[in-house]
Parts: sequence; C-alpha cells; structure tokens
Amino acid sequence: MNFSVSLIGFVVVWVVVFFAPTSLTMYEVPDTKVYQNNKPYYPEFNSSLNNITASFAKNKLVHTSMFGLGHRTAKISCAWHLTKSLNLTQMHLIWPDCGSEGKGNIFPMLFDSNIIHTSIEPQSNSNSDAVSKTISVENDVDGCYGANNYKIHQVPIYRNNTQSFANKISSDLELYKILRSTFKGKQDIINFMNKHNFRDHYVIGLHIRLGNGEGRNFAAQGRGIDNEWTFIYNLVDLIHHFLNEMQVTHPDHLRRKPLIFLATDSPKFLTHLLNDTGLPIVVMPQKRVESGVTFSAFREGHQCIKGWYDQLLDNILLSFSDVLIAARHSSFTQGLPISLVFDQGGSFCEVSNSAEAMTCIDDMSTWMYRNDDSKTHHYGIHNKTEEHVNHGGGHVHLPDVVISNEYKKAEQFLKVKGGQNTMKYGARFSQKYRWAPKCKDCTNFNIISE
Repeated sequence: MNFSVSLIGFVVVWVVVFFAPTSLTMYEVPDTKVYQNNKPYYPEFNSSLNNITASFAKNKLVHTSMFGLGHRTAKISCAWHLTKSLNLTQMHLIWPDCGSEGKGNIFPMLFDSNIIHTSIEPQSNSNSDAVSKTISVENDVDGCYGANNYKIHQVPIYRNNTQSFANKISSDLELYKILRSTFKGKQDIINFMNKHNFRDHYVIGLHIRLGNGEGRNFAAQGRGIDNEWTFIYNLVDLIHHFLNEMQVTHPDHLRRKPLIFLATDSPKFLTHLLNDTGLPIVVMPQKRVESGVTFSAFREGHQCIKGWYDQLLDNILLSFSDVLIAARHSSFTQGLPISLVFDQGGSFCEVSNSAEAMTCIDDMSTWMYRNDDSKTHHYGIHNKTEEHVNHGGGHVHLPDVVISNEYKKAEQFLKVKGGQNTMKYGARFSQKYRWAPKCKDCTNFNIISE
C-alpha cells in the first residue's frame, strides 16, 4: 500500500504558512482572489469566445445554492468550471439561508467574499453603451452531472471525454484551494490542529454519515443501514485491522502515531466511539442535531449560521488527512476533502455496506477509473479481505459528453451587444439522466477504446 508520507511536511507548511499572516511570502498557491491560470478548461468550446471580454467590461456568473454542504460544493464546482469556460471575470455565490439573520446571503459570513475572480481581466471599451452581462444559475448547472449518471446509464465515454473529465477535476482542485484558504474559520482550524498535534500524527479522517434518523431522499437512495450498531462495531474492528496491517506493510507511516479525526452526523455513537473503542479519536466540538441533517434542522438565526460554520470546519479538517475514510458514500467527502487529500499525496478509502471490508485508493485517476491494481488496496474482517468496495464516485460532477444547449445559448448571449443583461441558465433541477438507468448497480464508466 503506497500511502505517501509527503503530508508530514505539508501539514507543517500549512499550519505555519498557509494560514500565516499575509506578510509571509512562502504561500505557494496563487492569490485566492485571482487564480493565475490562463489555460482554458474547455478549449474546444472557447474558439468563438475570444473577443467577448474585449466587448464587455465585466461578465459574471451568479450561482444560487440549495440543500446540504456536499451538494453545494459539487454544484459550485460546476459553476466555477462554467465561469472559466465562458471566459467570465467573476463568479458570485449566494447561499440564501438562515432567514433575516442571513441577510439574503450567508456565504460572505462564512468566507472572505462571495465573489471569486478568474484570471480573465475586464477590458476597457470605447463603446459607452457596453454593459456587463450576467449568467444566472440556480442549483443544477446544465451540462454538468454526477459521475454516477454516466455509469448507471452506461453512456459511451471516449478519449476526448476523459480529457474533459480531467480538466474538470483540475478546475475543482483550483476552486477547493480557494475555498479552504478564504474560510473565516481558519484560526479555529489552526487551534484544533495544534491542540491535537496533527503535525506529529498519521491523521486518519473518518466520515460517518448514517443519516441520523433522516428519511426521504437518504432512504430512497439506499444509503441507510439496517443495524447501525452492528455497522459501528464492525467499523471499529475494520479500522483496528487496517492499522495492524499498516504496522506490518508500511511501518514508516506509523512512525507517527495514528490519530483519527471523526466527522459525523450521528451524535448517538460519539460516546462509544470516543471512550470504548481503544481508537485515538478526536472531534471538533459543536452542536449536533438529535435527528436529521443540520441544514434542515437549523433554518433561522445565529444557530443556523453556526451550523453551516461547523459543517465547514469538519469538511476542511477532513481535507488535512493522510488517509480519508468514507464509512458510507456521501457528497460530503467526494468534494473538497477528497480533491485536496489526493493532491497532498494522501489516500481515500471506501467502506462496504456491512463495514466488513474497505478498499483504499492512492490517487484520483485510479479512484475514478479503477484501472491500477498497484494503487488499490483491500482490507477486510470476517473473511472479507478480497472484497472490492466501490461507492461509485457519483458525487463528483463531470462535464456531459455532449455540449449543452444552454451553453450554446450562453455563448450567443455573451456575443450580442445590447438586449437583456441577464440570462437564466438552465432549470433549477435538470431532467437529463433522470430516466430509468440501464444498469443501476454499475459503478464503472463505459470506456470506449479508440
């Protein structure tokens, strides 16, 4: 198992430098307000857009989010990719939560700004009638869908599609670095990591999303567990087994003592996990709802804003893991955390429905395509050592295999001088890929050799 030890130095650098005062110049990631990368992410789409920014001063995309944090970061990643693909100068983010306390948008209460700039520079124009144009998107971004849609519908995936997928993954990483660096809870993260000495530990990020009594969509997706306590007991045994195996196969990793950072929506298991398992577990102190999910339980006032803040603390702390374990498939881990963990040389592990088996992957490409056995590692208890666990990767959003009609309309809208200043981009809920799947249990892409 090839767990990289590069994060030893990384955590030191992040704690000392990434969150350091602005007078330090060691920070390697470009300025968070303008990410200096001029490479277009859809070069095949950009040929007709070269002169758009010369015609209009500031064209922007406005994205309005809904639902939970993992869902939002996935949709925002699509919005960011679209912003750059259309050569727009800014992406504005709106989270219209928390009633009057939220003042119509809580995003700037959680991050330094609700505006993220691209590297496209607005240019002056001699035409005094030139105006800025806005692409308005709510929730779904037409032409950008969860990877699982392509798998269960067995959509043919060609080489040019895989390149577009890779470009989107790079775009995601760019965005998630910006979000992590502009989160207003940086100091709380520093304090927590220093208190528990992340620097000198082999950090295992563990996310347990069991629904916390949630029904409806969670149950409909088959994400519930029949016997949650059996699952928890098995999971504890599985992690003990994982650590014992690591001690034998990769003792260099465990020169640093293991430390588990736990993020969970299920408070009823916390006392047992913290006190009765023998595992070195720490959690970020916060108010957890007794039933359901935070975003729906806390809808008003300061408690609502604090709920979003606490979720972001957990989400970003998971991104500092040496290895990230998803006890159940969830958009919470398949967004910012997995992208940054892989980028830092870490690994991602997926646990089976019974918590008797776990598969760990060493990089994003192998996780997406399951095409490199040397970077894929299996662990199991109760004779489940060879079980290959695959959560499907459905929460990572990727460009569609064909150009969206909405995209073509947006191209035309941005070219035309005068007329409407705002274009509504697609529907709140896209209907594409909502039909009955060809292969509901398929977890791999239908790759077509060329």
